[in-house]
Amino acid sequence: TILVYMNTDATKKFYEEHADEFEQKTRGRQKTIWIEKMQTLVPAGGTILDRGCAYGRDAKTFFELGYKVIGVDFSEAFIAKARENVPEAEFVISDIREFTCDEASLDAVYASAILLHIPKEDTQVVLRNMYRFLNLCGLLFFFLYVGQGEGLIPDERYEGIEKYYAFFTKEEFESFLADAGYMVVEAVEREKDSYERQNVLEGIAKKI
Repeated sequence: TILVYMNTDATKKFYEEHADEFEQKTRGRQKTIWIEKMQTLVPAGGTILDRGCAYGRDAKTFFELGYKVIGVDFSEAFIAKARENVPEAEFVISDIREFTCDEASLDAVYASAILLHIPKEDTQVVLRNMYRFLNLCGLLFFFLYVGQGEGLIPDERYEGIEKYYAFFTKEEFESFLADAGYMVVEAVEREKDSYERQNVLEGIAKKI
């Protein structure tokens, strides 16, 4: 499979150049309900991969809950912040489409607002890779924007700077998950809040 990078370069450039602003606007936006749900499902002391970990906000919470944490992000600026914020966790600079680790070595993958930044033709590759990394019955948390289509879209929250977005219907993404070998545990479609750009699809799937 040929991965598509050209269209996502603008997204990477944005996060490199606006790491501080992004942190300021999102520090209080943790998905507490879903983290609590994962805590009830992921074994104590298990390993969680935080994909698109940004500045380490969620990685810090997972570490404080007693999990081993690996954070991955393609932004060097974010990883530098994350290492400072959570020195006890392991952080890797990598595009999520290239990251690799041992098969069946993870208890959960936390993919919050990261799959929405890659082209749909790459999404299946990423889902299958994560499937390999998860142990049997391992969990995947996902957060996406609901809609149709994909492409470079101006982000009015950040002075209209373009970022790459892919939008999914609930049925479409659940089909992607099924094709990659997952069973949906819970999937919720809800209206956007004051910060989010589109209505949201979020939930948990399990490797079967």
